Formats: sequence, C-alpha cells, structure tokens
Amino acid sequence: MFADQAPALAAVQETLYVAPGGNDANPGTLAAPFRTLQRAWDVVRTKTATMTGDGPDLRHAG
Repeated sequence: MFADQAPALAAVQETLYVAPGGNDANPGTLAAPFRTLQRAWDVVRTKTATMTGDGPDLRHAG
C-alpha cells in the first residue's frame, strides 16, 4: 500500500425479501418482506448511492 492510497473497503452483502403478502413499510427481511420489487430496488438505491449499474436479482417462487 502506498502512503497516498486509502485501504480498500470490504463489500457488504444484504438480502432483501419480497412477497405477495408483504408490506412495503416492512424492513425487507425474511420474517417481514416487502410487497413490491420497486420498494426493494428503492431501498437498494439508498444503500448504494454510488452504484453505477444494476445488480443481480434472484427470484424464487414458493
């Protein structure tokens, strides 16, 4: 590492859950999922303000 460089930051991963019976006022956890994908994307955008592109989303029925 050079004296004029900041150390790299570790990436933080978080899983947000969406379900038809959820509520967009919920925190998006498994126990209290969001209702819409739009709400999940809005939350992701607030947590990753410097994100330049879209990230992956995994959808599971069940």
